[in-house]
Amino acid sequence: MDPLKTNDIDKQKLTFEALSFYQPQKVKVYINKKYVGEEEVSIEKNRYIIDINGKLDQGINTVYLVFSKSFVPAELWSHDKDTRDLAVKFFNMKVE
Repeated sequence: MDPLKTNDIDKQKLTFEALSFYQPQKVKVYINKKYVGEEEVSIEKNRYIIDINGKLDQGINTVYLVFSKSFVPAELWSHDKDTRDLAVKFFNMKVE
């Protein structure tokens, strides 16, 4: 994930639209290696909001995502040759 650059450290929400691959799962979110929250991500596209009030530094911030599980399509379906570990598809992510 690309670093998050901001001059406005008063932004209070991290929002993202995402869906989990194959099964719902938990996603832990860290900013600058500090835990900020956790969301249960559905297999359907949804919008998620995490409170980040007071968590941003002036300038470059790094967002880390830790997934509770991932899946390999080739291990799920015999006809599938895709050997990538897939966890969550993100459509967008922003601070507001």
